Amino acid sequence: MCGINVMVGERPIHPDIVATIPDVIKRRGPDCSSTHAQSNVILKSSVLHLRGDCIATQPQPFDHGVLCWNGEVYEYRSQDDDKELREVPLHQSDTDTVLQLLQESLQQNHQSTLQAVTSALSSIWNGEFAFCFLTKKYLYYGRDRLGRRSLLLSKSKGLCKISSVATSLDESWQEIAPGVVFELDLIDHCIRSKQLVLNIPPKVELRLARGDNYSKPEGVPESMWIASLKFEELLLQAVKARLICCRKEPIGLLFSGGLDSAVLAGMTAKLIPDDQPLELYNVAFGDGKAADREAGLACYKELKSTFPGKDTRLVLVDIDEWKAIVDEEEHVQQLIFPKTSVMDLNIGTALWFASRGVGRVDGELYKPKAKILLLGMGADEQLGGYGRHRRAHKDGKLREELDLDISRIWERNLGRDDRVLSDHGKEARFPFLDANVMQFLVETPLDDISDFALNPGEGDKRILRLIASRMNLNTASQLVKRAIQFGSRIAHLSDKKRFGSRRRAKGTSHYGEGSQ
Repeated sequence: MCGINVMVGERPIHPDIVATIPDVIKRRGPDCSSTHAQSNVILKSSVLHLRGDCIATQPQPFDHGVLCWNGEVYEYRSQDDDKELREVPLHQSDTDTVLQLLQESLQQNHQSTLQAVTSALSSIWNGEFAFCFLTKKYLYYGRDRLGRRSLLLSKSKGLCKISSVATSLDESWQEIAPGVVFELDLIDHCIRSKQLVLNIPPKVELRLARGDNYSKPEGVPESMWIASLKFEELLLQAVKARLICCRKEPIGLLFSGGLDSAVLAGMTAKLIPDDQPLELYNVAFGDGKAADREAGLACYKELKSTFPGKDTRLVLVDIDEWKAIVDEEEHVQQLIFPKTSVMDLNIGTALWFASRGVGRVDGELYKPKAKILLLGMGADEQLGGYGRHRRAHKDGKLREELDLDISRIWERNLGRDDRVLSDHGKEARFPFLDANVMQFLVETPLDDISDFALNPGEGDKRILRLIASRMNLNTASQLVKRAIQFGSRIAHLSDKKRFGSRRRAKGTSHYGEGSQ
């Protein structure tokens, strides 16, 4: 994981600007940072070393240009073989893999460099990334198909800036659309673009390891039961791929005790060695009487019972003073920008404190060591987890609603969340947004995913509730969806402080509107 910061001017940029790497960029990649200057262009990058025997310093020069890469490649196709999916070896940085893909594509007879870069990035089937690639005449940049890594653009006063995080609260910053490779002319700043190509790999028959060990509960349709077994296997593979790291350090997980995080916690505990710690970050604001705290404690007890030999640590992150929130508010506002609503600020604040992970374990002060952070984002958008999905199902429009949610997840959630979560030098990874998981869910009949004839907490996301039940996570398997701003009680505390009462509060309000 890394931070990216690029400036393209109409004339050579001042040496003082060249030498300075913004702090919000360095915080994303604490292991090393560097700068590359080329006439009127500056590339700046910081690196969090997670894969490969050696740190792949960035910006990374090679025969055809200079690359800044932020992300992970889980499965890709070689430019010479567009059928077989490959994985990046643990001893190799995925930056080297991307350099190889670019090198191979640029040496082929493509109509343009834009087409060659698009072809190279399209060969990544399963991955989460943002990148910038500089040649003598052009700058190429973009994000993966879902936008899981942040990348912002600002154009003003003859200066074009591209950055993982806004370096100032300037209204010209905007999220760069995902799934597109952009080409910026270094002279006239004109922009062309080309869509990434989606090449779906052939289906692979799944081995259902649980099939002979568990009997189908009464009332569960056979097709839903089989679908849940297949889903469990694919999700387990997705979690396993996201545990890969060159260092045997703790794995972190944002843990509300709800359905999504409970299943990820159980799968992680199953996969990691007994001596590798699993840090579960559970955040609560105010007096600590948060629904997420109650659920987290109950689920943790079940996890310890199911996986007694694992080093599982419940980190209780308690933010009981409003002053602690105010002290970090300006910084969090910069991280979530260009988002400016109170709702986004509440969510960003909860994620920032939770992912920082400073709290207490068994009553003792605890400072986290995890660099990899697993999250359950994307589960509700695909499995019918929101209240509006029940209404859409009633109207016969559930598929359209789910597709809409996924199509806008980059703009509503993922860019903001990546900027906040990465601020502590940790890399967020999203198993529910794994390409193979998503493809399976798109192809699965909706009646095998949710059963809205049942009550909330039973029928919504039923395919995932079956998995939780098989893992003996019975508390989580029956919980109703709670958004983090409500489950952690940050909204409760924030609304009273900003608006005087919950009744007067509006999450869509912007900073300062209606505040006391």
